Amino acid sequence: MNITTEAFVSLFELEAEQRGMPDLRYIVVPHPIGGIQHDAVAQKARASLPDLLAALTPEPVPIAGGDR
Repeated sequence: MNITTEAFVSLFELEAEQRGMPDLRYIVVPHPIGGIQHDAVAQKARASLPDLLAALTPEPVPIAGGDR
């Protein structure tokens, strides 16, 4: 899973596109992460957990021809 801050979303998307991975999944956390206290980073991480779980558990893809 890829994680970026708000300040780097455009750069992340550009890099993913240029490397042939335009659909690369990622989540965005509030900027900044560096240079702040550990407690503040932990708070941002906790707040981002629902987005992380959603990105890691996409909607199931139906099986063609199956009723199960």
